[in-house]
Amino acid sequence: MSKRYLSTFVSLLVVLGLQMAYSTLSAQFLSREQLVRHERQILEPSTTQPTGPRVSHEAALKHLPDAPWAVGSRVKIHSDGLHIFFNERAQENSNTEIRVSPVAMVWGGRLDEQKPGEEPKEPVVILAESAIFQFDQPVELSEIRTHLIRQIVLSGQVMIRGENDLRIVGRNFTFARASQHLFSEHPLQFRMQNHRGFARNIQLNLDMLDGGAHADNPRVQGIREVVIRDHLELHLQPENQPPALITCEDRFQYRLEEQQAMLMGDVFLHRTDEEGLVDELSCDLLTLQFAEELKEGAVATADKTVDQPVNGVAEIDPANDQSSVAGFDLKSNTLSLVSLRAEGERVDIRSEKSDLRALGQQIDYNLQQRVLKVRHQKAVQVRYQGADLITPSLEVRLDEQDQPIFARCAGPGQLRYLDKEAPQDAGNQAMLAEAQWRDALVMEPDPSVGPEHQRVTLSGLARLSSPRHKAGLIAQTLQIWVDQSAAPKDKPSTLGGTANIPAGVRVKKAKAEGEVAVASPQLEGVYESLTLHFARDTTGLIKAVEAKQPQAQPQEGAPAKEPAGIQLASAEEETAKPRMEIDARDLTLRVVHDEEFKKLHLAHVESEGELKATGHLPDEQDAIVVCGRGAEIFNDGQDQQRFRLLGTQDRFAWVQNGQIRIDGIDLFVDRTANHARVHGGGMLQFPVDTNFEGLPLGESKLMQVSWREQMKFNGKQAHFLGRVRAKIGDSVIQCEELIVTLDQTISLQKPDKSVRPKLAQIECRDRVRLEMNHYEESKLIGVRYVDVASFVINQASGDMRAQGPGKMEFWQRRTGDSKLGLPEATMSQGPDSKGKSKNEKPPEGWDYTQLTFAGEMVGNIHKRLATLKDRVNILHGPVDHPLVSFERDDRPPNSVRIYCEQLELLVKNAAKSTGEDKQPWAFEVQAQNNAEIEGDQFFARADLVTYDHESKLVVMRALENRHATLWYYETPHSPRSRYDVKMARLSPNGNILELDRTRGASASQ
Repeated sequence: MSKRYLSTFVSLLVVLGLQMAYSTLSAQFLSREQLVRHERQILEPSTTQPTGPRVSHEAALKHLPDAPWAVGSRVKIHSDGLHIFFNERAQENSNTEIRVSPVAMVWGGRLDEQKPGEEPKEPVVILAESAIFQFDQPVELSEIRTHLIRQIVLSGQVMIRGENDLRIVGRNFTFARASQHLFSEHPLQFRMQNHRGFARNIQLNLDMLDGGAHADNPRVQGIREVVIRDHLELHLQPENQPPALITCEDRFQYRLEEQQAMLMGDVFLHRTDEEGLVDELSCDLLTLQFAEELKEGAVATADKTVDQPVNGVAEIDPANDQSSVAGFDLKSNTLSLVSLRAEGERVDIRSEKSDLRALGQQIDYNLQQRVLKVRHQKAVQVRYQGADLITPSLEVRLDEQDQPIFARCAGPGQLRYLDKEAPQDAGNQAMLAEAQWRDALVMEPDPSVGPEHQRVTLSGLARLSSPRHKAGLIAQTLQIWVDQSAAPKDKPSTLGGTANIPAGVRVKKAKAEGEVAVASPQLEGVYESLTLHFARDTTGLIKAVEAKQPQAQPQEGAPAKEPAGIQLASAEEETAKPRMEIDARDLTLRVVHDEEFKKLHLAHVESEGELKATGHLPDEQDAIVVCGRGAEIFNDGQDQQRFRLLGTQDRFAWVQNGQIRIDGIDLFVDRTANHARVHGGGMLQFPVDTNFEGLPLGESKLMQVSWREQMKFNGKQAHFLGRVRAKIGDSVIQCEELIVTLDQTISLQKPDKSVRPKLAQIECRDRVRLEMNHYEESKLIGVRYVDVASFVINQASGDMRAQGPGKMEFWQRRTGDSKLGLPEATMSQGPDSKGKSKNEKPPEGWDYTQLTFAGEMVGNIHKRLATLKDRVNILHGPVDHPLVSFERDDRPPNSVRIYCEQLELLVKNAAKSTGEDKQPWAFEVQAQNNAEIEGDQFFARADLVTYDHESKLVVMRALENRHATLWYYETPHSPRSRYDVKMARLSPNGNILELDRTRGASASQ
């Protein structure tokens, strides 16, 4: 079988087109475990008469030509398909172990057990310097049976032969009957024909008949699998080809029945040809699939020359190895490689001779079909003679000369043709052309034209661009016909601005289909089908048009006679914008060019249908743009137009006038009635001057609203349904239904840039979430998240209302006057907090506040008042970064928790200090009904708790005949001081300023 996987690597090199001879292979390329050879001792074949079972004598003659001492060995044992030969023995460990030396074993099935028509399997042959047979019970020599053998320990040098001339030489092997394998952790070498290898840590999984009907007579049918779990080094010397070196670091696995070999972990293939050019392949996993075939003209040979044993074991001689055993030519049956697969995070192929470099994650090659496939989860990267290719999957079909006759790139990809003669730092000037696609690229000869004409088909959002011509094309499918026979024989002396035709390549025809978009100095448009024919100007058409061009231009201020003019310009010139441009569904263009492909002229246009319209109305600078897969446009003149546009879920239809834009699946716009509606998903954007809270933005920003079900807009009010998402700057609202009312009407007839509407009212319904970020001088100072069932805010009156259950989270950068601050009296009273100045700012960092309520929240943003009801919970404390949160059970130091049934918050202006520019502010917090406050060293419960941010004073009160309770403690487990009072006032540092009508005080121990 090793003959099969060795042939695989040779075939892989042929696939890559690396047929140059390999000069020399460095023996020091990869280090290996060296095997110490013993001196050969030539033993004469035994001439003694057969002793022991005759069948064992015949087995020795047939299967042990490299161990002639076995024929005349003192002890021969035959039991259940196992032949054992040895000279010396010693019974140990109460006769449960027998030590023998030297030892030879032939273990295989019987002929009567073979299936009809099945070829006899080669037995497993083992030679060792000594061995220990371990049994399940004490046995005598004459009682040895295979079913009693539990383990065989082979010591010293060991040689193992299996099916298909597999030879392994190593040291200290162990056979375990329970696991049915033979293994060794020591260095070893193996060889097949002219190929050899080195490894260590080998395991031979055996094909055994054991258990059930074979419980009393287990047999080894052969080697089922070879596994090497360490460094492997293969030196390959195929016929008529240069040698190669292959290594792997983790695991080698060969399954004889499936005829499949697998190399894992840093697999590396290397060779250097006679010119010193290197070819390499590296991967993580290499899988080789073989098939057996009979070599023509194979005959039997009587040559029995073998390596003579040393201490009963023959070793492999790299300089003189024989390929015959017992008179059979092992080259008669060969294993041919059927397919191979290289896998890994980085499968790297490099060929200096072919100027090829390819990177992928999987390479498959079918030798019968001569098909090569390269895949990558993201992108296969190939650089070949000045062309760069990037694609997830590449398929190439080769001819008998290993030349590509068909190529296919599946999945999104990119192809660039580079100018090899241009300076390396020329940027885009060094790129002659670039193509991109989403689904596939197929290259094949065009039989209708000739072998010199190739047809390249790009499908799935294909894109073609030419930086030199400032032109680009995008479509779902793009076909390009290239004539390579048009290459100029004499290249220009300079390639700066004169070499406009890529060397060896001339585009004859291009056809784009499906969502085609074109951008160039001569044409901009969107189509479903676009066909371009390129032809050299042989009649002087370009010069004639240039001569007439000045007379064809309209006078300044005069209206254009045609809705879309056909302009002529060079690649460096820009054409004037047409007054109205309508793009057709199917478009065929004929373009003529000069000799240098520098000047282009749109000579012929053929179109059907309408998909896009762009127009400039009188006295309006901004154009009206309408786009859709299906479109119905009504134009009654001036500002009286109606548009019905149809789109899809993947691509919306849209209409835009200035900064106002509406996208949707089924979109209707009536400019006369100033009305728009969208059935299905869509998006609306328009400029606003205030944010969601009614605060001025400083400069106008676009409000963008997307939805999934429906939208209606009459210029002043917009109604959105289905997974609505509204965004202004860094603030986002998400809900199921949204109604936005503006304070001014937006005109769809004549948009006025001076009109900057403000948000008058916002109403959100069902699963409402608000996300707001606050910045000062481009620095993030606050983040707010609000989740409620519904929310209404009227920017005109300032009233707001939110229905719970709700959750609000705030992150505020700690600057000393944090708007989200809470009572300092609840903070830690450790030694670091004592004696601090009243005006000293807190350290840098962030404050986090979490507020939940089960009822409702009402308030007024103008009065800066809010009331929250029903199971109000507040968590407040420092965090290192925004969006970091905590819960009650894992509060950080210097944090606080507040609970109550009703919470009122009032923000007010505070008195200015001398020299202070900004208006300072302060706030009051009032927690009512079962109010609780919990800090690091402080816990209080009262009917009413108020906090004045300006005076930094906390007041706790008990109503009616109840009392407020305060606990103080150094740590949660330290003694506590308790106070039962009707009223208490606390200072900023947590000291008690006043206790009114104290009803009790105690200290727990």
